[in-house]
Amino acid sequence: MSDENNHGKPVTRRQFLAQGAMNGGLILLAPTLTSLLFKNAFAQSLGCADLIVSSGRVPFICVDLAGGSNIAGSNVMVGKQGGQKDFLTDYTGLGLPTTMRPQTGGITLNEEFGLAFHPDSGFLRGMLATTTAATRACVDGAVFCVASNDDTSNNPFNPSFWIAASGTRGGLSALGGSRTTESGGSSVVPPASYDPAFRPVLVSRPSDAVNLVQAGKLVTLLNAEKAAKVGKAIEKLSGSQLTAFSSMDLPTQVRELVRCGYINANSIAEKITPAVINPTLDPAVTQVFTNLANDGNQQKAATAAKLVLDGYLGASTIEMGGYDYHSGNRSDGEARDEAAGRMVGQMLELAKAKNKPLMIYLYTDGSVYSDGTTDDSAAGRGKGVWTGDDGEKGATVLLVLRPSAPRSTSAIVRGNKRQVGWFREGGKIGVDRQATLVSNDVTSLARAVVGNYLALQGEEGRLSQVVGGDTFGSRLDEYLVFNKIT
Repeated sequence: MSDENNHGKPVTRRQFLAQGAMNGGLILLAPTLTSLLFKNAFAQSLGCADLIVSSGRVPFICVDLAGGSNIAGSNVMVGKQGGQKDFLTDYTGLGLPTTMRPQTGGITLNEEFGLAFHPDSGFLRGMLATTTAATRACVDGAVFCVASNDDTSNNPFNPSFWIAASGTRGGLSALGGSRTTESGGSSVVPPASYDPAFRPVLVSRPSDAVNLVQAGKLVTLLNAEKAAKVGKAIEKLSGSQLTAFSSMDLPTQVRELVRCGYINANSIAEKITPAVINPTLDPAVTQVFTNLANDGNQQKAATAAKLVLDGYLGASTIEMGGYDYHSGNRSDGEARDEAAGRMVGQMLELAKAKNKPLMIYLYTDGSVYSDGTTDDSAAGRGKGVWTGDDGEKGATVLLVLRPSAPRSTSAIVRGNKRQVGWFREGGKIGVDRQATLVSNDVTSLARAVVGNYLALQGEEGRLSQVVGGDTFGSRLDEYLVFNKIT
């Protein structure tokens, strides 16, 4: 035993934190001698090959529409307790005039992606424009009806830390994001999920990907999230080793680690060179994202999708701003919805081209409503003007691509269940907050997303272990939409 209280020596990140051997200040020193010693110890305990190998789990991307966009009704169809096609009597508050309601003659929902979209959805137009029929046939999804606070980053929608905690890793980092926030996007992560070892790296453009493999950044990444596993190996380091490393500058430290075998130079040269990791040099990426030089949304999406699909990141978050679009017309919202749809479609198309599965989680903070006034301009398409914020009309979407087979031959969704929760009728249209455990609780929604991510890998039984506590108990199946696909 290591001490008089019979406590073993620390071997996990939590134990190091508890005993003061790894505190916030220590983490902030990387890349320095401290971070290099974590690399040294980890290399001794696991071997260098483990440092640049991804976990091989389903790639995961969050699309964070900051501002409070419309998802329900005018884009993804929502209905009453019977599901997407259990239509509401009136969709005016969701931006659809009488002539465009789904029960009106001539209005047929589009189900090319499995999930039912309104046929004039802006999201749908963008997705159709950027995907092939073969890709669309391999996609399915679900809509979650959930109320949330309007136009604020305080909604804990982002589950990426729990995704990392489930075992999803990339060869360079567990998580990425398009902003330098704790979540990598606008909406925050559930506080209970936060772990500084998983803080996302910035990946908002191709140059950010290239920067990940610069010497100093490489050392930081290969240590920050691996520090939890140094265990007993760190105790083997001698005082002379500490002194020797402290006298070197960072490039010399890196060269010394290569020379001593703590970093496998050949593996790094083969797997994570700038040429290999640069999205603009990947033919599959440039074929799908055709305007990388000039389109900021394409740069964010291409960089995140490339790194996640190729295993350099386990998951990533992409924020798209300007979705507080109640600007006195409908045309602004239509344009932004189509832009989001194009980006989602491009990521699905890239996943199909690379023959990789992909889960995309699309969410927004709050939502909007229409008072029935229509925008009859060409861009407004005769739809209801977005009048103001209304989080009661909120929804989020999960989309899954399985590249190996179309959904018609092997179901991606369990029993055609594509809507969780429902909207109420009578009085003010909105989410029935009593319908499910997630209808009025964004943190529970994030847990349900993690549960569905685990279900893709046949691991839904691990949900309580990953997120902490018995969130759904015997009712878990009510929130699981997807079958195992890998």
